[in-house]
Amino acid sequence: MAETYKPIFPGNAVAPLHSYGMPNSTFLSNNRATGDPRDRQHQALLFCPGWLAVKKVGVARIGVAANTFDFTVPSPDQREDDPPRANILGLHIPSGARVYRAGFRTISQQVQPSASSAGPNNTPQAITGITGTATDKLVLASAAPAASAAGSIAAGAITTGSDASALIIPSGGLVQVASQGIQVNIGSAVATNTDLTLRLYVAVTAGTSLSAGGISSSLQGGATVVAEVCYLVPEALAELNQLNLAGTLYGGTRG
Repeated sequence: MAETYKPIFPGNAVAPLHSYGMPNSTFLSNNRATGDPRDRQHQALLFCPGWLAVKKVGVARIGVAANTFDFTVPSPDQREDDPPRANILGLHIPSGARVYRAGFRTISQQVQPSASSAGPNNTPQAITGITGTATDKLVLASAAPAASAAGSIAAGAITTGSDASALIIPSGGLVQVASQGIQVNIGSAVATNTDLTLRLYVAVTAGTSLSAGGISSSLQGGATVVAEVCYLVPEALAELNQLNLAGTLYGGTRG
């Protein structure tokens, strides 16, 4: 696994794990393009001995009508005087990661970054600024939906529900504020056997193919959808410096 991790011990976990991973040494040796999600070092919480937990969060911009949307992990550089670092393009899961959770959330128009472009902030809290075709379904998955099925996490594919459990666009076509996810017990986390990339898909009512109309937003700059994925990776085996050995050892009389 070319992705690497910086362990954070529980006592130091005082803020959400950062989703932006800096390029590691293999990023350079593999000559990755700017924004490539592979070969990066991510923060990971040592939540129990032997296992690190990683959480990645990204956003998709909904603008002109489409039925497939990629997620971006935004750069932490928000000030003009910061050295610019590119956004990470894609919600990437490396092969071998033990995935136990994935999902997405649609956000109220009132708190969208581009909400002011819609005029006075008097829209209902449940309105997202995203429109589509009634009865179409929003699905977070590693491949386009091809069957109506419950959400699942498998070695080679991850998807939220594309059946009746899916986030379904209601009558009128206004996408509502909602969340949709799939989660298994940590002890049942599934090891991937290939690299996966999560995308947001808009499927037809039957869940068997992509919608021709998709979804869109008239907000200036588009509306956002948030997605996350959580997975486990093995902690590196202990090193000598964890024992605090002195240069010379003396036999003790206690312990």
